[in-house]
Amino acid sequence: MAVDMMTWAMTLGNMRKRKVARTVVAHNCEVSTVFLGLDHNHGGGEPILFETMVFGGPLDSDSMRYHTYDQAEAGHAATVIEARKACEQIAALRRAARGSKGWRRHIRRMKRTS
Repeated sequence: MAVDMMTWAMTLGNMRKRKVARTVVAHNCEVSTVFLGLDHNHGGGEPILFETMVFGGPLDSDSMRYHTYDQAEAGHAATVIEARKACEQIAALRRAARGSKGWRRHIRRMKRTS
C-alpha cells in the first residue's frame, strides 16, 4: 500500500498507531513492540518492519526484530515470558540474599568502609 510522504510522516510520528503491544512485566521492567516505519533490513531481502525491546530489569535493552505483524505479536509474547522469568529469578535471589546472615555481614562491612 503506497502512501504520500506527509501521511507516512504523520503516521510514523504517532506512537499509538505504531504500537503493536506494551506489557509491564514488573515495577521496573516493560516489553514494547512497535512498527518501525522503515525497512531495517539494509542488506536486502524480506523487510524488517517491527521491533520488540525490553526496558529495565535484567534483560534491559534486549531487542528482536521481525518481518511481519504476526511474528511481532508472537515475539512480544515470547519476550514477555522470558523477561518475567528473569525478573522472578532476580527477585528470588534478592529474597534469598536478604535472609542470609553472610549477606547482612557483608552489607555492614561495606557501610563501615564507606
